[in-house]
Amino acid sequence: YQLRYTLVPQVARRHDIAAYFPNTVITYLDDGSAEVRATVTNLWQTRQILLRYGDACRVHEPAELVALFRNTARGLAELYA
Repeated sequence: YQLRYTLVPQVARRHDIAAYFPNTVITYLDDGSAEVRATVTNLWQTRQILLRYGDACRVHEPAELVALFRNTARGLAELYA
């Protein structure tokens, strides 16, 4: 899977983002955020790793991982409502 996610400026501003995945390419954007692209094979494991960022990370691709995050967010919202 081709992974693409964005990290908010508060996380990306120090330019020391960990490269957790193979073929990671980090692009720092003008607003202080960072777009990260990589290759992954296990979506469940990828979700677990990216959940460490909490709401400081937005996954854009692949669609299957976005769906996993939506389900996780829904479940957490119900748990903490």
